[in-house]
Amino acid sequence: MDDLLKRQISEALQAQPSPTRAMAVRRDSLVLAGGFATALAAFLACGGFRDFGAPRPPALIAITLVGTLAIAVGALRATRRRAALPAPREVVLAVLVAVPTIFFGWKTLWSFAFGAYVWWPTRPGLLCLGVSLLTGGAILVSLVGARRRSDPIHPTLTGAALGVASGAAAAVLVDLWCPVGHPAHVALGHVLPMVLLGALGAWPGGRVLAVRR
Repeated sequence: MDDLLKRQISEALQAQPSPTRAMAVRRDSLVLAGGFATALAAFLACGGFRDFGAPRPPALIAITLVGTLAIAVGALRATRRRAALPAPREVVLAVLVAVPTIFFGWKTLWSFAFGAYVWWPTRPGLLCLGVSLLTGGAILVSLVGARRRSDPIHPTLTGAALGVASGAAAAVLVDLWCPVGHPAHVALGHVLPMVLLGALGAWPGGRVLAVRR
């Protein structure tokens, strides 16, 4: 029976071999690079980088960009796997709550400090909402694809956190594009996409990220 069992295991491994760690890292890296490249292409197709000589001063652009980039990197790092296990539940919940809140405060407070919080009736935030969902959706697809079947504990929460992190990454691009710093505009065009992508990420999280028999 031992010889029969060994032969069956060997045949099963030969029929469907598991990828090495290097192969898995290379595959996941290509998936992530494709997602971010798609997001950048979509951003450029929507108009790309604009002339920021007015009404937003260069110092304000640099400050909000650095802060938004730090928030996005922090969210992506917080949701990464640790020793083949998903991020702890407390960390995932912190990402869901803290990332949109910190971004909103950072964006609006610096806009107020530079006098760039004026309401633009012609730009309520719908265009930024659409661009954020488009670019963030591409990043979310790549993140979920690279993390498939990796969360045996709380895949739905992890999917939601990946959605919020994708929205934060998209906010880096959109912040370069949008000169409006009014709180209502930021809430609709920049923060709401994080919330919507978080809700959207929860659905594939429970199906794609979950470890199944």
